[in-house]
Amino acid sequence: DVHVFVKTGKYEALKDEKTYKFVTISFIANGGDNFTEISLNKQNHHVGPDSKDVIKAFLKENVITEVDVKTKKTIVNSCPYCEEKKQQ
Repeated sequence: DVHVFVKTGKYEALKDEKTYKFVTISFIANGGDNFTEISLNKQNHHVGPDSKDVIKAFLKENVITEVDVKTKKTIVNSCPYCEEKKQQ
């Protein structure tokens, strides 16, 4: 199960109905949000694949998204990978 660290200082399980913002290590390491202390001083410049690309590939493969043309709402169906994990 995936848990997130919340403002109360505790971890709680992800909730399907919520939207989450997150930052990846590669984002910070590469100077994201103008946080350059690491990117300007890091010794090992190889950080592996960009987390953004890994996450995008996972979502593309596991989450079915469609847009309702009439209402212009994005409909995100459940993630097959997540449903499989819930069953275990």
